[in-house]
Amino acid sequence: MRLRDDWERFQQNDRGIVAIGQGTVARSKQLQQELELPFPLLADARRVAYTAYGLGRVSLTREVSLASARRGMQAILAHGVSRSTNQDMLQLGGVFVVDATGIVRYAQRQLRMSDLPSNDELLAAMR
Repeated sequence: MRLRDDWERFQQNDRGIVAIGQGTVARSKQLQQELELPFPLLADARRVAYTAYGLGRVSLTREVSLASARRGMQAILAHGVSRSTNQDMLQLGGVFVVDATGIVRYAQRQLRMSDLPSNDELLAAMR
């Protein structure tokens, strides 16, 4: 996870990071440990946050390629396949910077699984 890789830079900016996943609390805790995340990974099994932030689902016609299939297989090999009924493998995510008053100062909703801003872009948005 790229946020983890630049954790020291994010800490220097004196800002908090929270990740939200669609699994159960137990699965989120397990993933947080497995991925060695230095920030909280919250659970949103009913995808309330996904809906509130207007996040969509994968368009298979946009996403299907040999490269995406390879990345998907690598993820399955690294983390396994969840048997949970509350996982939507087609759910897209997003990255948001929300200030202390609750105003969204930066938003990037994924159109593809690979749509993620650089850490430099996030750090700039957090200033």
